[in-house]
Amino acid sequence: MGALVLSGVLGAGTVTAAPTKAGVGSQQALAPATSPYSVGVDSSTWGSTYLAPGAESSWWYTWEFDDHHWSRMSGLPKDDGPPEAALQMVWEWANKGKIWVNWRANGGPGWSVTFTPTALVAPAKFSPAPRTPRSPDATITRIEAVYDDQGTIVSAYAIPSWAGEPGAPQCGATAREGQSVATLDVPAAYARRSLADIANAFHVDGAARALVLR
Repeated sequence: MGALVLSGVLGAGTVTAAPTKAGVGSQQALAPATSPYSVGVDSSTWGSTYLAPGAESSWWYTWEFDDHHWSRMSGLPKDDGPPEAALQMVWEWANKGKIWVNWRANGGPGWSVTFTPTALVAPAKFSPAPRTPRSPDATITRIEAVYDDQGTIVSAYAIPSWAGEPGAPQCGATAREGQSVATLDVPAAYARRSLADIANAFHVDGAARALVLR
């Protein structure tokens, strides 16, 4: 019986498993890539994003997206969030250099969700020296917020400290009818709170473009 070659997104190599007489494979070391379908990937994350219970919000994302690479977004509820939190990607589409995603918090009545948008790009552009993954900020000093006519925050994005660096991933929200978008400073006393805590503690004064305690 011949060797079984598993080719996939495994960095720079493939995994070869040689079946034994009993039919049980034994995993061997990574071998040089032998298939054009074995490619590395690059990944990037954005700052934390919040959705109010049942809310939908559309966001655009830019990074290393072009027409020569496979590029897709994803997101999962944060591990430290409520167990009932759930996230749905309603749709995803793209125009030149930009991916658009409509997110929905669908964990049931009363359950918000916080998640970290993540993108994969393949084949890898930065191999064999990939960029260092960006760590989340310990403090939140600014947010981009989508809010309704009453100032209630529907969706929010924790703008990371590295957002202005060359080549850094960027994103932005789009407002629906009856909504507005603003970039807002977070009071220092709440800078170490979670994004969900900030969204629940404040409403937006649209005229002053400021967060105001409820």
